[in-house]
Amino acid sequence: MRIVSLPSATEIVYALGLGNELVGVSHERDFRLSAVRNARVYATDEHNYFSRSGPRLFDGIKILAQLIHPELFNEALDPQLANHVEALAEEL
Repeated sequence: MRIVSLPSATEIVYALGLGNELVGVSHERDFRLSAVRNARVYATDEHNYFSRSGPRLFDGIKILAQLIHPELFNEALDPQLANHVEALAEEL
């Protein structure tokens, strides 16, 4: 596999153990990503739910699961936990 990362995502590539696969870093915005094309981009509170170990990490996993597979949950995602980013889709 060969990965080209955006500068803000390079740390994630290494955290996933894929640093050996990183062949470059691009400073271009690429709106061809399917998540952007399909208006499935969300902003969350990464500091509280994803970057520290502890009980809130499990809350973060649930947030991601609800964003990826909302049909598997009976309740809607609390809008204060993740905000739909519509500005990217409008720029397409």
